[in-house]
Amino acid sequence: MGVKISGGGYKAPKLKSYRTSVDLSIDLDIKIKMPSDGASIITDKIDEATNLALNIISSEIGGYLNDAISSSIWGGSDPDIVDSGKLRNSLTVTRSGSSIIISYDEPYAKLIHYGGYIVPYGNESAARKYIEGKPWVESIIFGNGPIAGYDYQEAYNRAIAAIR
Repeated sequence: MGVKISGGGYKAPKLKSYRTSVDLSIDLDIKIKMPSDGASIITDKIDEATNLALNIISSEIGGYLNDAISSSIWGGSDPDIVDSGKLRNSLTVTRSGSSIIISYDEPYAKLIHYGGYIVPYGNESAARKYIEGKPWVESIIFGNGPIAGYDYQEAYNRAIAAIR
């Protein structure tokens, strides 16, 4: 027995796409040799490394999110998040200044991520069905789920190594 998310009287606009902006104010262990010509060079190198690290993270994190959403680790009656692939394929990762914006544009993204109740097949007289949340995004961004989080420090270390 399947569960229909939209149509048949169910008003899809109640469901919102999942979008989060991650401002990287993460504690990082920075190791730079002190140049002889002062603090401005250090500041420039830190800015350059931070910019490069943000580029690395924004280019890599989508792969980690795709691995997480495709994992069968989520358990429950339907451990696999990916069905048609539309949710996974709706992912966009963009960078704006010091923020990385992660967005899933399918209207049921928040429901799948956080869980909630739906009306099966849009039948208002039917009992609501609870969908267990599968927080793959939080798992990767914050490392607080069943899947290891993204290693921001390692990305920053690679950025520092690249600018030396």
